[in-house]
Amino acid sequence: MTTTAQNTVTGGKAIVLGMTVLVFAMMAVVAQLPMPMQDSLLAEGGPFETLSVVGYGLCILLMFVLWPAGSVARRWYFAVFMALFAARELDLDKKPFTEGLLKARQFSSDGVSLMEKGVAGVILLAIIATGLTP
Repeated sequence: MTTTAQNTVTGGKAIVLGMTVLVFAMMAVVAQLPMPMQDSLLAEGGPFETLSVVGYGLCILLMFVLWPAGSVARRWYFAVFMALFAARELDLDKKPFTEGLLKARQFSSDGVSLMEKGVAGVILLAIIATGLTP
C-alpha cells in the first residue's frame, strides 16, 4: 500500500471514529433534555431527521472523496443504499404511493392502479437486485 493510500485509509478511519463519537455525544445530550424538547427534536420532519439525511449525504460524499475511483466503481451499491436510506428517512417510500412502497396493501389493494403497482414492483426489484449484487 502506498503512503498516499495509507494516509487516505487512516484519515477515513479518523473521520468515521469522529462522526461516531459525535453521534453518541448527541444521543447523550438529547437523553438529558426534558421530554417535550426531546419529542420536538425527534419528531417527523424535525432537526434530527433532517440531520440524518444530511449524514447519509455526507457518507456518500466521503465514499467518493476517500475511496479510489476503482473502489467506488466496484462498490457502487454502498452509495445506492445510502441514498435509499436517505429517501426512506424522507418518507419517500410513503408519500408518492397510495398505500406505501413497503406495504403489502400497495400490491393487493383495489384502490391502487395497475401502473402504480408496476412502478412500485420495479422499484422493489431494483432494491432487491442491488442487495444481491456481489
